[in-house]
Amino acid sequence: MRRLGAQDAMEDAGLVFDDKLYGLCNYDFESAYHAMNSLLARRAEFTALFAMSDVIAFGAIRALVSAGLRVPEDVSVIGFDGITMSRYCVPVMTTIVQPGEQIALQSIELLVRQIEHGAPAQKITLQPELQVGESVRAV
Repeated sequence: MRRLGAQDAMEDAGLVFDDKLYGLCNYDFESAYHAMNSLLARRAEFTALFAMSDVIAFGAIRALVSAGLRVPEDVSVIGFDGITMSRYCVPVMTTIVQPGEQIALQSIELLVRQIEHGAPAQKITLQPELQVGESVRAV
């Protein structure tokens, strides 16, 4: 079985990965909605959800609300991407914003260096930013 990058990071932080709390879906609302319903049907106990994209978070929130749960009172939800729509949903989405402009500029710069100067491939890590909204409660 292939290990997930997130699973490695969790274990490095001393957390145990529980596959009963993991839902697999496509990057769309409907798939996320069904994945969350599947988690809820398993009677998985959780108080927070990290979604791999804001779109997945939106679908998951819809399923949580349909099941009678409240965000963030019952389940905190955080997305990833920082798409504009995250600021206009209810509740306003807490999300991790990728530095899109910086990603684009650095990608172009690296590509030009490779094409024009034969530079080797590089791995660069850019810092995301937490955009605090209303979908995560304080504990």
